[in-house]
Amino acid sequence: MAVFCTEEEVDQLFEALRAAAFVNWGRSLIIHAVPRYLLDLMQKLTEEKGAIIDAIPFVAFTYQPHLDTLPKRVGPGFRVCLLGRAGVHYLVQRAKYGGMAHLEVFSRLAQHVPFVGVYRDSGVTQDTTVDPNSLPVAGDEELPVAWVATTFEGAVGRLMTDEGYRRHGLGSLITTVTARRQAALLKLIPHSFVEASNAASIAMFTGLPGWKLTHDGVFWLLAGVTLQTYTQRQ
Repeated sequence: MAVFCTEEEVDQLFEALRAAAFVNWGRSLIIHAVPRYLLDLMQKLTEEKGAIIDAIPFVAFTYQPHLDTLPKRVGPGFRVCLLGRAGVHYLVQRAKYGGMAHLEVFSRLAQHVPFVGVYRDSGVTQDTTVDPNSLPVAGDEELPVAWVATTFEGAVGRLMTDEGYRRHGLGSLITTVTARRQAALLKLIPHSFVEASNAASIAMFTGLPGWKLTHDGVFWLLAGVTLQTYTQRQ
């Protein structure tokens, strides 16, 4: 479930949620990305409804393409592609918020929104420019060394790089390539949610051209949804 209103509409949203018959506050429920100015409202409402809550604080970064106009390039020995079948399987298998039960869902999702990876390719002998709008699709049996997805919420997420390929800018590269593809082809406003405790990811986004920290908030986990069960669902 997602909730949103402007800061001037908080009272109206509170009354609407209080009266909403379609919200069962006694069942397991995840409320995604609640902005900070709604936290007091949600706290009051969940206490009133007797819901048990847990929370994951986050910060949100938003990509602004006009602030990042230089071409993106990948070094020799690599190519950037949309994930093939094995790549999607690998992403789901390795994700922190994983759960192989979601493999089929992610496979279908990857057919419509960007799932991008870096693949080894000994045939590439020099730096090459990456065009986000015309990425090839990797072979169905190929495994990436770095990968990122478009999440259920439309965010850029699930970023990971195999240990032997870290500190080469591959994760930063495909994060921005994915954001550019989202903006150009899907007309999305590219953004990413980062757990407030994830200092490494916050540092990466802070240093990336075009990405700006725009807001923060909390993912609310209600009625017995624990952090462990949340990660299994995602």
